[in-house]
Amino acid sequence: MIQHSTQGGLLSRLVRFVEEIVASRWLPSMTRAEMPHEIVLSFDLALVARQQLDIAVRQGRLECSGYRVVRRAAVRTHRLSNLRFTRSIALPRDSDISRVETKKREGLLEVRISRRPAPTPLA
Repeated sequence: MIQHSTQGGLLSRLVRFVEEIVASRWLPSMTRAEMPHEIVLSFDLALVARQQLDIAVRQGRLECSGYRVVRRAAVRTHRLSNLRFTRSIALPRDSDISRVETKKREGLLEVRISRRPAPTPLA
């Protein structure tokens, strides 16, 4: 049986630890638009610098991950925390992963993935 006191006990420290882990995760909103010639993914990444992002295409999925730094006020100090995120989006088979463009401005990351043309039937 675990015994703890109300101040600084093992259970209190464990609860604070779990709360910090949960608070350190963040999932930015995303929209997806599919057109015949391209797919456009838009991520709301306010307060995330470009150097804090990792964008890759792996095994038919677009993976966008990174973090943003936030200042949290404690009783006597201010401390910085990193809010980490990962989004993994399945891409259609006709995606041309050799033609991916990214643009970040005003807190919005836009990822454009070209699509290969549909094969034309033989007459």
